[in-house]
Amino acid sequence: EIVVDLILVSYEAVRLCPRLDVTNGSSDASTQGSNTSTDLVSSMFATLSSCAKHCPRLLVVLAKDDQPLGELLRLSVEAAPDALKAREVEVALSAVAFLEMLITSASCLTFDDFEDTKKSAALSALHRTMSIIHTNVLASSLVSVCEAASQEVVGPTINLIKSILKHSQWDQIEGSIGSALNSNQFKLGDAAREIMFDNLKQCSMNGYPPANFDGIIAEIWQMHQTDDTGAIAGGEAVAEFVKRYFRQQAT
Repeated sequence: EIVVDLILVSYEAVRLCPRLDVTNGSSDASTQGSNTSTDLVSSMFATLSSCAKHCPRLLVVLAKDDQPLGELLRLSVEAAPDALKAREVEVALSAVAFLEMLITSASCLTFDDFEDTKKSAALSALHRTMSIIHTNVLASSLVSVCEAASQEVVGPTINLIKSILKHSQWDQIEGSIGSALNSNQFKLGDAAREIMFDNLKQCSMNGYPPANFDGIIAEIWQMHQTDDTGAIAGGEAVAEFVKRYFRQQAT
Protein backbone atom coordinates (compact mmCIF):
# COMPACT_ATOMS: atom_id res chain seq x y z
CA GLU A 1 0.00 0.00 0.00
CA ILE A 2 2.87 2.39 0.81
CA VAL A 3 4.52 1.59 -2.54
CA VAL A 4 1.27 2.28 -4.41
CA ASP A 5 0.80 5.60 -2.62
CA LEU A 6 4.39 6.60 -3.42
CA ILE A 7 3.91 5.81 -7.11
CA LEU A 8 0.70 7.84 -7.16
CA VAL A 9 2.46 10.82 -5.59
CA SER A 10 5.27 10.47 -8.13
CA TYR A 11 2.75 10.45 -10.96
CA GLU A 12 1.23 13.71 -9.75
CA ALA A 13 4.68 15.26 -9.44
CA VAL A 14 5.86 14.46 -12.96
CA ARG A 15 2.75 16.15 -14.31
CA LEU A 16 4.47 19.38 -13.24
CA CYS A 17 6.86 18.99 -16.19
CA PRO A 18 4.87 21.21 -18.61
CA ARG A 19 5.14 24.00 -16.02
CA LEU A 20 8.92 23.84 -15.88
CA ASP A 21 11.14 26.18 -17.87
CA VAL A 22 12.00 24.44 -21.16
CA THR A 23 13.93 27.36 -22.62
CA ASN A 24 17.35 28.79 -21.96
CA GLY A 25 15.74 31.89 -20.54
CA SER A 26 14.26 32.58 -17.14
CA SER A 27 11.07 31.06 -15.83
CA ASP A 28 7.94 33.05 -15.12
CA ALA A 29 7.78 31.40 -11.70
CA SER A 30 9.79 32.68 -8.78
CA THR A 31 13.25 31.19 -8.29
CA GLN A 32 12.16 29.51 -5.08
CA GLY A 33 9.08 28.01 -6.71
CA SER A 34 11.10 26.87 -9.70
CA ASN A 35 13.67 25.16 -7.47
CA THR A 36 10.89 23.44 -5.54
CA SER A 37 9.32 22.13 -8.73
CA THR A 38 12.70 20.96 -10.04
CA ASP A 39 13.54 19.09 -6.86
CA LEU A 40 10.10 17.51 -6.69
CA VAL A 41 9.95 16.39 -10.30
CA SER A 42 13.48 15.00 -10.39
CA SER A 43 12.94 13.11 -7.12
CA MET A 44 9.69 11.62 -8.31
CA PHE A 45 11.14 10.54 -11.65
CA ALA A 46 13.79 8.79 -9.54
CA THR A 47 11.00 7.04 -7.62
CA LEU A 48 9.36 5.92 -10.86
CA SER A 49 12.75 4.67 -12.06
CA SER A 50 13.13 2.59 -8.90
CA CYS A 51 9.64 1.16 -9.41
CA ALA A 52 10.45 0.34 -13.03
CA LYS A 53 13.46 -1.61 -11.78
CA HIS A 54 12.00 -3.41 -8.78
CA CYS A 55 8.24 -3.71 -9.45
CA PRO A 56 7.67 -3.04 -13.18
CA ARG A 57 4.50 -5.12 -13.42
CA LEU A 58 2.86 -3.07 -10.68
CA LEU A 59 3.85 0.11 -12.49
CA VAL A 60 2.33 -1.18 -15.74
CA VAL A 61 -1.05 -2.11 -14.30
CA LEU A 62 -1.48 0.64 -11.73
CA ALA A 63 -4.29 3.13 -12.28
CA LYS A 64 -5.71 5.99 -10.26
CA ASP A 65 -9.38 6.11 -9.35
CA ASP A 66 -11.41 5.26 -12.49
CA GLN A 67 -8.50 5.47 -14.96
CA PRO A 68 -8.01 2.58 -17.39
CA LEU A 69 -5.41 0.01 -16.41
CA GLY A 70 -1.90 1.29 -17.16
CA GLU A 71 -3.00 4.89 -17.58
CA LEU A 72 -0.73 6.14 -14.80
CA LEU A 73 2.40 4.84 -16.50
CA ARG A 74 1.28 6.07 -19.91
CA LEU A 75 0.70 9.60 -18.66
CA SER A 76 4.00 9.60 -16.77
CA VAL A 77 5.83 8.63 -19.97
CA GLU A 78 3.92 11.28 -21.89
CA ALA A 79 5.32 13.87 -19.46
CA ALA A 80 8.90 12.76 -20.11
CA PRO A 81 9.47 14.66 -23.40
CA ASP A 82 8.86 17.96 -21.59
CA ALA A 83 11.36 16.88 -18.96
CA LEU A 84 13.95 16.08 -21.64
CA LYS A 85 13.65 19.65 -22.90
CA ALA A 86 13.79 21.24 -19.45
CA ARG A 87 16.78 23.51 -18.84
CA GLU A 88 17.08 22.04 -15.34
CA VAL A 89 19.76 19.36 -15.70
CA GLU A 90 18.47 17.32 -12.75
CA VAL A 91 15.01 17.01 -14.28
CA ALA A 92 16.33 15.94 -17.69
CA LEU A 93 18.72 13.37 -16.20
CA SER A 94 16.09 11.88 -13.90
CA ALA A 95 13.65 11.52 -16.81
CA VAL A 96 16.32 9.83 -18.94
CA ALA A 97 17.13 7.39 -16.13
CA PHE A 98 13.45 6.51 -15.68
CA LEU A 99 12.92 5.91 -19.39
CA GLU A 100 16.04 3.76 -19.73
CA MET A 101 15.08 1.60 -16.76
CA LEU A 102 11.52 1.23 -18.06
CA ILE A 103 12.73 0.15 -21.51
CA THR A 104 15.11 -2.39 -19.99
CA SER A 105 12.47 -3.85 -17.68
CA ALA A 106 9.76 -3.90 -20.36
CA SER A 107 11.97 -5.91 -22.73
CA CYS A 108 11.73 -8.98 -20.47
CA LEU A 109 8.38 -8.39 -18.79
CA THR A 110 5.74 -11.16 -18.82
CA PHE A 111 2.22 -11.48 -17.45
CA ASP A 112 1.77 -15.23 -17.90
CA ASP A 113 0.50 -15.74 -14.37
CA PHE A 114 -2.32 -13.20 -14.87
CA GLU A 115 -5.78 -14.42 -15.77
CA ASP A 116 -6.54 -13.94 -19.47
CA THR A 117 -8.54 -10.72 -19.28
CA LYS A 118 -6.04 -8.95 -17.02
CA LYS A 119 -3.12 -10.31 -19.05
CA SER A 120 -4.60 -8.91 -22.26
CA ALA A 121 -5.25 -5.54 -20.61
CA ALA A 122 -1.71 -5.39 -19.19
CA LEU A 123 -0.11 -6.22 -22.54
CA SER A 124 -2.26 -3.58 -24.25
CA ALA A 125 -1.29 -1.00 -21.63
CA LEU A 126 2.40 -1.80 -22.06
CA HIS A 127 2.08 -1.61 -25.84
CA ARG A 128 0.48 1.86 -25.62
CA THR A 129 3.28 3.07 -23.38
CA MET A 130 6.02 1.66 -25.60
CA SER A 131 4.39 3.28 -28.63
CA ILE A 132 4.85 6.67 -26.95
CA ILE A 133 8.52 5.84 -26.37
CA HIS A 134 8.94 4.85 -30.04
CA THR A 135 7.37 8.12 -31.19
CA ASN A 136 7.27 11.16 -28.91
CA VAL A 137 10.11 10.16 -26.59
CA LEU A 138 12.50 9.17 -29.39
CA ALA A 139 11.75 12.30 -31.42
CA SER A 140 12.16 14.52 -28.35
CA SER A 141 15.44 12.80 -27.46
CA LEU A 142 16.84 13.50 -30.92
CA VAL A 143 15.67 17.11 -30.89
CA SER A 144 17.11 17.61 -27.39
CA VAL A 145 20.54 16.59 -28.72
CA CYS A 146 20.36 19.67 -30.95
CA GLU A 147 18.99 21.92 -28.21
CA ALA A 148 20.66 20.67 -25.01
CA ALA A 149 22.57 23.47 -23.33
CA SER A 150 24.46 21.19 -20.96
CA GLN A 151 26.97 18.55 -21.93
CA GLU A 152 25.94 16.61 -18.81
CA VAL A 153 22.70 15.66 -20.52
CA VAL A 154 24.16 14.64 -23.89
CA GLY A 155 25.83 11.34 -22.95
CA PRO A 156 22.83 9.96 -21.03
CA THR A 157 20.50 11.06 -23.85
CA ILE A 158 22.65 9.21 -26.40
CA ASN A 159 22.41 6.10 -24.22
CA LEU A 160 18.62 6.50 -24.07
CA ILE A 161 18.45 6.78 -27.86
CA LYS A 162 20.53 3.58 -28.18
CA SER A 163 18.20 1.77 -25.78
CA ILE A 164 15.13 2.76 -27.76
CA LEU A 165 16.75 1.77 -31.06
CA LYS A 166 17.93 -1.62 -29.77
CA HIS A 167 14.48 -2.50 -28.41
CA SER A 168 12.48 -1.35 -31.45
CA GLN A 169 11.70 -2.51 -34.94
CA TRP A 170 12.79 -0.09 -37.65
CA ASP A 171 9.27 0.35 -39.00
CA GLN A 172 8.14 1.42 -35.50
CA ILE A 173 10.57 4.33 -35.30
CA GLU A 174 11.47 5.39 -38.83
CA GLY A 175 8.75 8.03 -38.96
CA SER A 176 9.71 9.55 -35.61
CA ILE A 177 13.36 9.78 -36.63
CA GLY A 178 12.48 11.42 -39.92
CA SER A 179 10.22 13.91 -38.18
CA ALA A 180 12.90 14.89 -35.66
CA LEU A 181 15.70 15.24 -38.22
CA ASN A 182 13.51 17.26 -40.58
CA SER A 183 12.47 19.69 -37.85
CA ASN A 184 13.72 23.26 -37.66
CA GLN A 185 15.95 22.32 -34.73
CA PHE A 186 18.30 20.38 -37.02
CA LYS A 187 20.36 23.08 -38.73
CA LEU A 188 23.26 21.21 -40.35
CA GLY A 189 21.83 20.48 -43.78
CA ASP A 190 20.84 17.45 -45.83
CA ALA A 191 24.20 15.66 -45.95
CA ALA A 192 24.66 15.75 -42.16
CA ARG A 193 21.02 14.72 -41.76
CA GLU A 194 21.61 11.68 -43.97
CA ILE A 195 24.66 10.65 -41.92
CA MET A 196 22.66 10.93 -38.70
CA PHE A 197 19.73 9.01 -40.20
CA ASP A 198 21.97 6.17 -41.41
CA ASN A 199 23.73 6.06 -38.05
CA LEU A 200 20.40 5.57 -36.26
CA LYS A 201 19.14 3.06 -38.82
CA GLN A 202 22.24 0.87 -38.50
CA CYS A 203 21.79 0.70 -34.74
CA SER A 204 18.14 -0.29 -35.07
CA MET A 205 18.60 -2.80 -37.88
CA ASN A 206 21.70 -4.47 -36.40
CA GLY A 207 20.56 -4.44 -32.79
CA TYR A 208 23.75 -2.71 -31.67
CA PRO A 209 25.32 0.70 -32.40
CA PRO A 210 28.04 1.15 -35.04
CA ALA A 211 31.49 2.01 -33.72
CA ASN A 212 31.15 5.73 -34.42
CA PHE A 213 27.55 6.05 -33.12
CA ASP A 214 28.27 8.12 -30.02
CA GLY A 215 30.86 10.27 -31.80
CA ILE A 216 28.49 11.26 -34.60
CA ILE A 217 25.74 12.35 -32.22
CA ALA A 218 28.19 14.15 -29.93
CA GLU A 219 29.53 16.14 -32.89
CA ILE A 220 25.98 16.94 -34.00
CA TRP A 221 25.37 18.35 -30.52
CA GLN A 222 28.64 20.28 -30.52
CA MET A 223 27.93 21.95 -33.86
CA HIS A 224 24.51 23.05 -32.63
CA GLN A 225 26.01 24.79 -29.58
CA THR A 226 27.80 27.57 -31.42
CA ASP A 227 26.62 30.66 -33.26
CA ASP A 228 29.64 30.37 -35.54
CA THR A 229 28.43 30.26 -39.13
CA GLY A 230 30.95 27.49 -39.76
CA ALA A 231 28.69 25.13 -37.85
CA ILE A 232 25.66 25.91 -40.00
CA ALA A 233 24.80 23.96 -43.15
CA GLY A 234 27.42 24.76 -45.78
CA GLY A 235 29.97 25.88 -43.20
CA GLU A 236 33.48 24.54 -42.85
CA ALA A 237 32.81 22.47 -39.70
CA VAL A 238 29.82 20.76 -41.25
CA ALA A 239 31.68 20.16 -44.51
CA GLU A 240 34.52 18.47 -42.62
CA PHE A 241 32.03 16.37 -40.63
CA VAL A 242 30.27 15.26 -43.81
CA LYS A 243 33.53 14.46 -45.60
CA ARG A 244 34.83 12.37 -42.72
CA TYR A 245 31.73 10.31 -42.03
CA PHE A 246 30.64 9.81 -45.62
CA ARG A 247 34.11 8.35 -46.27
CA GLN A 248 33.76 6.02 -43.25
CA GLN A 249 30.29 4.87 -44.30
CA ALA A 250 31.54 4.14 -47.81
CA THR A 251 34.32 1.85 -46.57
